[in-house]
Amino acid sequence: QRHYDLVLMDLHMPVMDGLTATRAIRALPGLSDLPVVAMTASAMADDRKRCLDAGMNDFVAKPIEPDKLVAVLQSHIKPAAGRIAVHTPTVSVTATAAPTGLELPQAVPGLDTALGLRRSGGKPDLYLSVLRKFVDAYRRFPGDTRALLERSEREAAHRATHSFKSVAASVGASQLQDLAAQLERAIGSGQPRSRIEQTLRPLELALSNLLPALERQLPGAKPVRVALPDPADLSRVGEQLLRQFDEGDADAQHTSASHAGLLLAAMGDDYPRYSNAVSRYAFDEARQLLHRCMQSHGVT
Repeated sequence: QRHYDLVLMDLHMPVMDGLTATRAIRALPGLSDLPVVAMTASAMADDRKRCLDAGMNDFVAKPIEPDKLVAVLQSHIKPAAGRIAVHTPTVSVTATAAPTGLELPQAVPGLDTALGLRRSGGKPDLYLSVLRKFVDAYRRFPGDTRALLERSEREAAHRATHSFKSVAASVGASQLQDLAAQLERAIGSGQPRSRIEQTLRPLELALSNLLPALERQLPGAKPVRVALPDPADLSRVGEQLLRQFDEGDADAQHTSASHAGLLLAAMGDDYPRYSNAVSRYAFDEARQLLHRCMQSHGVT
């Protein structure tokens, strides 16, 4: 047996969800006081209440912001006897300064580059890569969503919107994130097409304002060499997804959406095809694409 200072609990896991796992932990001898912190893309008040009712101590919303995560960890983990508490200063990340000399986009409507840079771990080269792939992957999102709805593929449209919302949050496009959340609720609650269209139009307008302004400031024909996604993160998420695909676990859709920024950065041009395969439950196709991606990054 090992001692753990704290458990970061994903709410959506294969076989056993995070709420059930937390209740099981609380039932074990000596673990009633072990800090358990929920990690999920859901941030509604009801979700927080369910986490607390299950015995969790705190809640961290995805996409994870490093400063907030550190603050939560420090509030629940006490230094062991004989250890000295170390204060970790907060490192501020600006939208214009980049250690590698790269210029980040400025004054793009609806884009908070300081927020997006923080969510990319303060790595401007990685952030620029994710922004480029966001532009390429989602320029046709409104039309693709309408096409899914016209074919009565409402569930696929709902999942695609959830993925879009997650990536928008990752890059710092908070307005698009909020509009996508409204669209996701409209689709998921069975609203009529006319009501969904009323929700989709503001998102389409905001996206049409953001993408051209962003694309003009991104590296052009000779893009900079970008940092690769963290191999440890890609390995952890990739192994979980491969296992879910092998088991035919529908939670693979939520796992993919929750880690959309990482997968988009790793897959590049293959990401739209991967996301579409996951939304169609074409797990064999999604598995092949993910496995090829992991191999290309030296992750096995």
